[in-house]
Amino acid sequence: MLSSLENEVVLKAENFTASFNKKTGALSKLDYGNGNIIQKGISANFWRATTDNDYGFNMPKHFGVWKKQLKIKS
Repeated sequence: MLSSLENEVVLKAENFTASFNKKTGALSKLDYGNGNIIQKGISANFWRATTDNDYGFNMPKHFGVWKKQLKIKS
């Protein structure tokens, strides 16, 4: 069952309940029947460690905006 609250969307099934923050989209609660097991919601990470080939393409300069977004959201 899917329900919408003021700040979150809640998905309930027979064996679990999951809640997602509407503003950030982060998974904020996950309960398998013994209480919430999430301390901090997960978020996407689109950055990876650079390689020698990346420096030849100057990837940190071209795609650095993705890394900056991770720092802002953290």
